[in-house]
Amino acid sequence: MTVSTPEQLREAVKADHVCAEYKGNYRGIGNFIRSDVIIMDIDNDHSEEPAEWITAEKLEGIFPDMEYMLASSRHHLLPKEGKSARPRYHIYFPISEITDAEVYGNLKKALQKEYPFFDGNALDAARFIFGADCEEVLVHDGWMTIDEEIDVSQVAEEEDFDSEDSESASGGQILEGSRNNTMSRFAGRVLKRYGITEKAHEAFLEHAKKCDPPLPESELKTIWNSAVKFFKKSIVNQEGYVPPDEYNADFESASLKPEDYSDIGQAKVLVREYGNELKYTSATDFLRFDGECWREDKQMAIGAVEEFLDLQLQDAMDEVARVEKALEDAGVPKESIQAGPKELLKEVDGKLIPLVYMLMGAQTYLKFVQKRRDYKYIVSAANTAKPMIAISVSDLDKNENLINTPYATYDLRKGLAGDLPHNPEDLITKITACSPGEDGKQIWLDALNLFFCKDQKLIDYVQETVGMAAIGKVYQEHMIIAYGGGANGKSTFWNTIFRVLGNYAGKLSAEALTMNCKRNVKPEMAELKGKRLIISSEMEEGMRLNTAVVKQLCSTDEIQAEKKYKDPFSFVPSHTLVLYLEKLKQKRIKIENDTTLEEENVDLPGMASIFTELMLTNKESDELKNIRKILVDWKNSITKSKYRYKVMEWNINQATNKNGTNKLPNLLMKEIIIQNPDILILTEFSFCENASEFFKKVFDERNYDYYPKEKTKNTKNKQNEILIAWRRELFDLCLDKCMYSVVTFENNKPNFLLVDLIEKKTRQELVVAGVRITMAENIPVKGTEDEKKKAYQKQANKRYKQMQYVYKQLEKFARVIMGGDFNNYRRRTELKDWNIGRILCDNQEYKIYTPKGQSIKEKKSIRGEEYEFAEDHFVTKNCEIDNEVYDRCFVFRDEKYINGEDLSDWNYLSGYPDHAILIADLLL
Repeated sequence: MTVSTPEQLREAVKADHVCAEYKGNYRGIGNFIRSDVIIMDIDNDHSEEPAEWITAEKLEGIFPDMEYMLASSRHHLLPKEGKSARPRYHIYFPISEITDAEVYGNLKKALQKEYPFFDGNALDAARFIFGADCEEVLVHDGWMTIDEEIDVSQVAEEEDFDSEDSESASGGQILEGSRNNTMSRFAGRVLKRYGITEKAHEAFLEHAKKCDPPLPESELKTIWNSAVKFFKKSIVNQEGYVPPDEYNADFESASLKPEDYSDIGQAKVLVREYGNELKYTSATDFLRFDGECWREDKQMAIGAVEEFLDLQLQDAMDEVARVEKALEDAGVPKESIQAGPKELLKEVDGKLIPLVYMLMGAQTYLKFVQKRRDYKYIVSAANTAKPMIAISVSDLDKNENLINTPYATYDLRKGLAGDLPHNPEDLITKITACSPGEDGKQIWLDALNLFFCKDQKLIDYVQETVGMAAIGKVYQEHMIIAYGGGANGKSTFWNTIFRVLGNYAGKLSAEALTMNCKRNVKPEMAELKGKRLIISSEMEEGMRLNTAVVKQLCSTDEIQAEKKYKDPFSFVPSHTLVLYLEKLKQKRIKIENDTTLEEENVDLPGMASIFTELMLTNKESDELKNIRKILVDWKNSITKSKYRYKVMEWNINQATNKNGTNKLPNLLMKEIIIQNPDILILTEFSFCENASEFFKKVFDERNYDYYPKEKTKNTKNKQNEILIAWRRELFDLCLDKCMYSVVTFENNKPNFLLVDLIEKKTRQELVVAGVRITMAENIPVKGTEDEKKKAYQKQANKRYKQMQYVYKQLEKFARVIMGGDFNNYRRRTELKDWNIGRILCDNQEYKIYTPKGQSIKEKKSIRGEEYEFAEDHFVTKNCEIDNEVYDRCFVFRDEKYINGEDLSDWNYLSGYPDHAILIADLLL
């Protein structure tokens, strides 16, 4: 459709639309063919100040020469997602035709980077726009198109450098949490460079403008005064220190000017200035010292290059100013100097020609620095510096006697008297969450007496064990198992120690220790490098330990590991491994054939809890005596958080596909992509003719895993399937734990599917189940009322038994979410023998969630019935549901539906969903 006038635009945006051509008219990045227009969202959520909101008038000032069209969105001047009413627009920029989805997406990203008020969540090549009746439209004529103005290469370079974190690049901003440290370090640098001068303070304040949110003036003043005090006390008195006046006296050679204007020349100066706080290893990528410890963070490395470029820019401008002043002092008029070196050569005598050439060099230097401030050159400087700052990963966290805290680095051989200043040369990448102190000591001691029933010998023993975890070396090759019933303090105790140790402590999934672990555990192993305490919790009952893995984790042999998408490396363990669980059935645990683990059991009276120390070898060292006190006086609070996942259940009405000749409608694919759930349950699914295309577009191309992937026995029996899908980045599938019911016309089983998942964030198990309770018994249409009543009762009993079957399959699992079509209140069941209340089958541990409204609605069916019921529900065990709702918006997106309601002719509706979508947030 071609639009050139306001009237045409107003009419065009009334309908849902896209701004590109796609293969088969199916919207998707993989189907992108071409586009000659870029559409951007303006939601004005970048500020809560109305004066800062973007309006149509402001856009004309921002893009005075640009051709574009503007239309208000459907939420224009209305509240949206917790934000107040404000102007909201869609802006359409004509461009030269693009046939590459990646180029198209990069253009949108570059545009958003240049103008951050555009929505950063709507930048792909498959953008979908809801239709709206627009009161405000604008056609702005211009002589330029946006693609002539925007440089896409910056985005491409950024993605090459950091494809994993491209969306999180700070764009030069100093974000909250790192502002004070960054500004303190920068203050120190400019003071070394310029001394205590107004120029140094101005450079400091200019750099502070990058803080987001801005630091208060009082805070900046405190940081600056503290840096000046440190400069006077420590830097000036250092041996070999050269005052700024002497250091900068010779203007013929600027201190930050590269030997040659190349990537290598720039990288050499960068390393000279920032080499003490930038490192690189092939196993970790970039690291930067933040004043306390080294951080694995590419964006912090880019931030260091940007800081360097700020200093270099000031240096280049200073050199130009010095040479210009020298020319003025020699009697050259200021107007002649401003005319440029070429004109000066015509005017000055031979004695001043060297100064003119110096001005040429200074201006060339300034142009070089200004060009190098483009992002692609920032990246190239960082990449070129890699060999110059490269170290071995084994150099990190090498000194086992040092432990780093926010206050100081402690030498454990000297105890609390061994505090040392933070030193980048220590190459420490870890830091505790708090520093040693007496605050909260009594609370902690009271907690220990509660946990261990005032058994002082046991408290002393555990204190030595915890103190041992402070050392970065394995002195005793053992694994500690803490076990006992619930609410006895074992997880509270170890989680407190875990939080106090900060990132010296780590978690290891219990699955990684078991025989049945099928996945690659090397990335998990890589995270153990430099750790002092590793906790693995709540192993599933009946699982067998993988003795080879346990021995490796508890020994002093090198571990082979690799971070995702990084080079492999090896390291010597430095940690203590703790496993805690509810039960330990065997008192003697066999490893391989001949080795038996010795165990030391200590019963805790009144708590039925045991701490078992499994000894492989028994090394003692006097060095342990020095570290018994360092940790046990520390205290930290325990916080609980819940993760939120979007779950979706939908009966898609493929029950009529008995011969497999139906096609899953495009509506179905489109709606699932729009809803974008984390977990999806489809009931009345069937392997239609285009099932493989459906799987590819909806799941494979969008990083979902799903089950089943091929026909089951139910397809052969001409019965419905259940399909469950989940996001790969959020959940792992426990192998061999997908279970479905085989349904026949005789066995009275429901459509049922169970998948056993592991939540990646917490490594906890979650069982997802889909269910459809079948009709079970036909009701005689022409029978007597008594015959119908008996049929209803018989039908209800059969459905009840189907639910009992479901609960039987789920009884061994601790955490469950089940969604589906329970067929309650259905087919004129006036007696309500099978209703919502009976779905739980008296299982008190389960909870049912039903939104307001109805999930099924039919008028004038071929059965002569009219009904609307809530038949789709979520049922959970040990997890919560929030914001549940029935969504029928899909009926507005296809011509098979009229006026937002299902058509009455079932034959015509065959294969089109007749149930509402059930959506909710799952809290874990």
